[in-house]
Amino acid sequence: MIVVDTNVIAYLLIPGPHQTAVEGVRKRDDDWRAPPLWQSEFRNVLTHCLRRKAMTLDVALETLALAQEVMAPGELGVDGALVLARAERLKLTAYDTEFAVLAETLDVPLVTLDHGILAACAPRARTPETFVTT
Repeated sequence: MIVVDTNVIAYLLIPGPHQTAVEGVRKRDDDWRAPPLWQSEFRNVLTHCLRRKAMTLDVALETLALAQEVMAPGELGVDGALVLARAERLKLTAYDTEFAVLAETLDVPLVTLDHGILAACAPRARTPETFVTT
């Protein structure tokens, strides 16, 4: 079991430079967890793709449905008070801290490409590449 943030979910389903590494993460551990916030962030990623004309609305809707299918079993809420306390200590946004708190609560790695999370949450936070090789 691992916690993945939204950019990892996005690279699993949307072609990009980290897709191969993220597919390696999925092969190594397919029990992915994330706070419900991932859905709003993922819809925002899809909105950016639509605005850049990187995908059609039909493709975006299909990608959203697939993401929900992949992540629904692993969606877990987090303690809001703990998120606020950790966000203050870690100097992260509350959004990023939700993923960090979930990983901490479950005592599992957090796989991310976010440099701020990687710096603030080491050694728990790992890139897809380092997760696959450890």
